[in-house]
Amino acid sequence: MKSVVLGVAIAVGVSSLVAAAGIGEVEKEIVDLVADVSSSIVSVTSVSPHFHSAGQVTPFAPRSRSVGCGIVFDKEGHILTTSTVVGNANEVEIGTCSGRAYRGAVLGTDRVSDVAVVKVENLDLEPARFAVEDDIKPGSLVFVVGNAFGSLPSVSMGVVSAIEKDVDQGVTSLRLAVPISPGDVGGPVVNSQGEVIGIVLGRLTLRSTYGTGRSSRGGSLSLTTLTQPSNLAVAMPSSKLGEICKEIIQKGSIRRGYFGVRVLDLTDEMRERMRNKDIQGVVVVDVMKGSPAESVGIRPGDVITDFNSTPVVSVESLRNQVLDTSPGEVVQIGFRRGATRHNRKVRIANHVPGYLNLPASLQSVSDAEILRSRIEDLKREIRQLQDELKRLDR
Repeated sequence: MKSVVLGVAIAVGVSSLVAAAGIGEVEKEIVDLVADVSSSIVSVTSVSPHFHSAGQVTPFAPRSRSVGCGIVFDKEGHILTTSTVVGNANEVEIGTCSGRAYRGAVLGTDRVSDVAVVKVENLDLEPARFAVEDDIKPGSLVFVVGNAFGSLPSVSMGVVSAIEKDVDQGVTSLRLAVPISPGDVGGPVVNSQGEVIGIVLGRLTLRSTYGTGRSSRGGSLSLTTLTQPSNLAVAMPSSKLGEICKEIIQKGSIRRGYFGVRVLDLTDEMRERMRNKDIQGVVVVDVMKGSPAESVGIRPGDVITDFNSTPVVSVESLRNQVLDTSPGEVVQIGFRRGATRHNRKVRIANHVPGYLNLPASLQSVSDAEILRSRIEDLKREIRQLQDELKRLDR
């Protein structure tokens, strides 16, 4: 799309002469692109009940209302959106750019990927065109066609600022330097050909919490709910969407593995305290009660080094390895406790949302947890020595 590239040149003022000659053509191409994409997007409005601690609906309590966007996935009326948009609702209101209104049934959600699928009967809209090849690069021009502040369609333009990749999974998320507003979540990110390359999940912020995202000294990048306009967005690439959406359509949910630990990436300071500068893996700071991890004796302070014979190099790598393991599958876990290496077989359970999200309160005590674990080991060894001395005295 040569004229859109020209549009970027216009935006930065490269050539006022070229700008004067080509701006009309650029504008027409962008308008045509938005019109084409708009035939495959809808507004999604949900009203979710409030629940009290017993898991029952709280009577007479105000209900939370969420407004977002959705993408027509196929000719059968399946709408792709996010679990953030549909909330706890079983039904949602669907609106089209032409003003038609429908009721949609929530088929299922996947809280891990934040993807949800809604089914609408007799929906007369064309499915979106999804990009076939994953050739997105930093600097690629993108458009977000959404439902900003309830205005469908809305459009904003920007670039892909960064691409998150995983050794095993390929592209896992896109960071976008593009203006987004409340109502845009669930909307398509499209390339210059009008093909969907991703879905908007929310905005990107910096926080001092470790355990999610790619951590850096002093904080980590985090996906947060979009409650106000932002110039930084996070999107899931289309290469992941199709597989997740099809499984939700077929099964109503996605079964993912659960191990039951909260972990931190190892730092050089931690390695110094462990007196092992070469150790690789993630350090355990909390173990969930009744979890597979607890059943095989994993404790805070342990360093998980291997998952099913694959090295664990980061929090994100362990997270992906666990989530991609089918519940019920038996895997081998390798970990170190002090200078001793352990290998245990464990049966992976069904995923419990949020178990790898480390609360900020744990960050400040992570080193203390490691030391506490060492102290407990020493106490245990002392008790064993005391028992041995008593036996010898007899």
